[in-house]
Amino acid sequence: MMDESFRSNFLLNECSHPMKRFVHDCRINKSMNRNLNTVLVFGRLLFMTLSLVGSFSIWTLSAQDCLETCECHPLSLGFEVEVADETGCAPFTTSLNHLLTDSAAVGYSFYWQVSGGDFTWTAGTSSASESPTIQFLESGVYQFELTAVDTAGFGCSGTSSVASFVVAGTPEVMISEVPELCAGEEGIVQVLVNPGNTALTAFAWGANETWDTLSVPAPLVQSFENSGFNEVVAWASNSCGTNADTVLVTVYPTPALSVSSSHSWYCLGSYVDFVADGDGVFTWSSNSELIQGGQPSDSTARYTVGSQVTGSVNTTVNHGGKQCYSSAGFNAYGFFVPSVSIAADEVACAGDPVDLQADIASYGWDTSVEWLVDGVPADTSWISTASSSTSTDFIWDGEDLPGFSTVEAVLAFDPYPEWLPNYGCTDTVAHVIEVVPLPSIEAPATWAGCDQLIEEDFPAVLPEGGWWTSVDGTVLDQWVPGAFGLGEHEVIYTYEDSYGCQSFDSILLQVEMPVLVSAGADTALCGSTELATLEIAEEGGYWTGPGVTNGYMGVIDIAELAPGQFDLVYHLGEGSCATSDTVVWEILENPTAILSTEGSIACDGDTVWLEAFIGGGAVAASSDYVYAWSSQVEFDSSGSTFFIADASVSLETIELVVTDDAGCTDNAIAVVSPVSLPDAVAPVLEPTCNQNFDTALPSVDGQSGEWSGPGVSQGTNIFNPMEIGEGQIELVYTVTSALGCINSDTALMEVLAPPFISAGPSMSVCANAQSFEMVGFEPAGGTWAGGVGSVEGQGIFDPISSGVGMHALTYSLGEESCLVVDSMTIEVTALPILITSEAQVICAGDTAFGFVAVEGTSDYGSYSFTWDAPFTLGGDAPWELSSGPWSVPGPVSASVVVTDSLGCEVTAELQWDVQELPDIHLPPSWAVCANEGAVELPVVIPDNGVWSGTGVETGLFNSSDTAAGTHVLTYAVVDESGCENEATLPVEIVEPIDFDLGSKIHTCENQGLEYLPTPIDLIGFWEGPGLSPEAPDAVDLNLVSPGEYAYVFTHTGEVCTISSDIELEVHAKPEVSVISSNDVCPDSLLILEVAAVATDLPLQLEWSIDDVAVPGDTTVLSVLWPSAGT
Repeated sequence: MMDESFRSNFLLNECSHPMKRFVHDCRINKSMNRNLNTVLVFGRLLFMTLSLVGSFSIWTLSAQDCLETCECHPLSLGFEVEVADETGCAPFTTSLNHLLTDSAAVGYSFYWQVSGGDFTWTAGTSSASESPTIQFLESGVYQFELTAVDTAGFGCSGTSSVASFVVAGTPEVMISEVPELCAGEEGIVQVLVNPGNTALTAFAWGANETWDTLSVPAPLVQSFENSGFNEVVAWASNSCGTNADTVLVTVYPTPALSVSSSHSWYCLGSYVDFVADGDGVFTWSSNSELIQGGQPSDSTARYTVGSQVTGSVNTTVNHGGKQCYSSAGFNAYGFFVPSVSIAADEVACAGDPVDLQADIASYGWDTSVEWLVDGVPADTSWISTASSSTSTDFIWDGEDLPGFSTVEAVLAFDPYPEWLPNYGCTDTVAHVIEVVPLPSIEAPATWAGCDQLIEEDFPAVLPEGGWWTSVDGTVLDQWVPGAFGLGEHEVIYTYEDSYGCQSFDSILLQVEMPVLVSAGADTALCGSTELATLEIAEEGGYWTGPGVTNGYMGVIDIAELAPGQFDLVYHLGEGSCATSDTVVWEILENPTAILSTEGSIACDGDTVWLEAFIGGGAVAASSDYVYAWSSQVEFDSSGSTFFIADASVSLETIELVVTDDAGCTDNAIAVVSPVSLPDAVAPVLEPTCNQNFDTALPSVDGQSGEWSGPGVSQGTNIFNPMEIGEGQIELVYTVTSALGCINSDTALMEVLAPPFISAGPSMSVCANAQSFEMVGFEPAGGTWAGGVGSVEGQGIFDPISSGVGMHALTYSLGEESCLVVDSMTIEVTALPILITSEAQVICAGDTAFGFVAVEGTSDYGSYSFTWDAPFTLGGDAPWELSSGPWSVPGPVSASVVVTDSLGCEVTAELQWDVQELPDIHLPPSWAVCANEGAVELPVVIPDNGVWSGTGVETGLFNSSDTAAGTHVLTYAVVDESGCENEATLPVEIVEPIDFDLGSKIHTCENQGLEYLPTPIDLIGFWEGPGLSPEAPDAVDLNLVSPGEYAYVFTHTGEVCTISSDIELEVHAKPEVSVISSNDVCPDSLLILEVAAVATDLPLQLEWSIDDVAVPGDTTVLSVLWPSAGT
């Protein structure tokens, strides 16, 4: 670690080393000197200056150890500050000190910065004092730091670390939240306590004439029984004093309220009435069901009685912003009600008596039961209950007419308890009995049957569900009239309804002989699809059997009957009187004939052969079927049948009738549609050329024609001219219709020689050449391909869009077999690739320079360069250019055309940007007081320039070392583009005036205003403690305590500001107290004595009696008191 003197010498030599040949920047570290601008010191100039005077030293340290002047200054290491005394209570006076060594601080100026509360400098010190005396006027956490400037050296500065100091004060107590309460209600009183930056020694609440001391401040939770204003005090103390806050808690009275009922016990299920009396609006609540009342503001409420009725009544009185309420509870008990139930049938038949039984539960209490029928008393019985339950019976005579009757049993305590209300304690149960009528039977008077053992359904009777018996009571399980025998018989029907009520009725049964029927003779028929009719032997019956479609009409469908025999039955009568007879029908087999034509469609003129297939029917071995053909059928010599198709007949129908030996027949029909032949007209064939090319032959729209002949590939309709050579041939065109009918025609095909064609010679063009028309080809009218465009039918080649390289182009003429193609090549040669110098930024007044180069080329002998630029100055080589000088800011461009040995040209453009010189805004002039020392230079736009001239040092202007008068300073700016400009500023150095405020002032405390010696004709202001708000040039002695105070008067002139100070000493008043007795007898000697205490001695004492001065200058006075009085 180098010592302080070494560091000071190093700062100077580091910036003046004679061996440094480069420009070295010495700067003040901005972290050390916040208000100083960076100053450039050029090492070369400093080296020359120090070499002349011979005062330089050679150091072996590298240039990087202290890049800036103040980096190695002692202040750059930082330092500490401290307070001379321990903390105390405000107002508190102490001094501030730094921990720099005395030798290091020589030549320093100081500036103290204090924050955190109100304070004043005392004992004639200020913020610029090295160790000032400060009085902290209020409690708080103060922070302070010291900035030291080495004004004897390079103006380097440093700031201490921030120190903190705590000043205590009396605690602050504020009750922040005061509730309004009702009497007896608990509330919370909130308090805020500022301990005054020191620990509290005590905290207490005072309420209701009692005190509660707490270890730490906390809210007061308190209830107040007395209505009115209740005083609450919050009190706190610390080492600096005590403080308290007092509030009044408003307490409102609670409203009066009572609630009552007539009895304590009520029967379960009845009701109880509660009555409320008191102030305010009543609100009811209960665990029981509310029947009546009980609404807000109602004074009564009726509730259903359960095992226990409990609830409460609330009332509320509004005291403005506070509502107070009272609550009163109520209850009542439920007593059991004796219960009764009736056991009896619910339905009775008309005329039957009814038995009823009452079951009673009274738990040992005596009761009585009264019976009522349809509201009319019918019987009463008293029951002495020895146990919890019993019963009693009652027989009702019933009713003869249907209807409903209600039987009630009313149960009551007997005798009745006096402690229950006279309602709700009886139990009544009702039992409804329906008297139903006897069932009504609807049955026929007579019923007839035949003497046959055939079971029938029982006669239809309403209601159903009864049973049948004979006269002797035998139950009839079946209804068989033949079992009774011929004649009349009586049977009985009995019915019992769902209620058990019965009725019966009788029927007279008549048994007769049945009617017989004949179905007729048996029959044989040929099978057919016709309907036949059966003869009816006896009216009123019906037929059944296979094929019968309408039995009552005797209609039979023979088509439903296969060959064979079938039984047909005719029925007459029903039930036990039903009879029937059977007839046999035989169905004979018909022969089967099938006629075939080998298809239903025939082309016009075709021979259609017919073939018949016969089977079935009745044909003897020596016999054969008989055939009958329609008229259009012809026979050949062998007897085969056929007919000729004629398209003029749209539909041919051929019929064959076949008959067997039994005369049974069958018909066979064949239908043929003759179809016309398709139209066959061969299309005209276009000539082809003698080349190996497959040509598709045409066809007629809508026809599927097929070509054949020389050169035609079978089944493809493809013709190749080379297979037959030049000349003419005939080809056949055949058409087949969708139905297979065929027709044909012929056409002539001509084969020609192919045409001649040429695409022209190949060529070369530049890559930037304009589009051109293709030439040198023949004949015209062909088509170009391979990168050739077309404009109005003319071939166009575009070198730019085609790109550098070889391009093969084709020229074609004709189509299909007559298509002929030729080709040629166009070479597009590449253009020179130019490289230009990068765009330059030049300042106004400078000359621009540029060049162009050809990529991949070092020999420019085969290239020519043509420049186009304003203010051209030429260059050392044809590919270089100088242009300028330029004075107007803005973009500038130049172009050059480069041509290669093939004549291909390419153009390049060079760009420059002419920058305007930086614009400097300086004030027209500047005045500085000669006593200001190093001050900041004026604010300039832009602010990145450098000042130079007399008095300019390290970015500041030192007016103290500059002679009075006018000086010229220069401000130079280099902008981001490197353009430089400068401007000048005239500076006037003004000498300050000098004034003296005089000697120290003495005064006494609490003497009103003490005016300070303000210089005449000088405008300024005073600074110091206790200045009067009404008279800024006077000290209010009531605001300052005894002691010495420094006051500074600052004169602010047009340029110079100068200050002077004066001391004011405030002396304390002497304290005088009476220590002698104040009673005396008339005409006696009174010894008066006082005790006097003063800071400043000696004292002068003066005595007076009743405002009359009396001799005496000591603390004891002897007076002869002449008379009584005061």
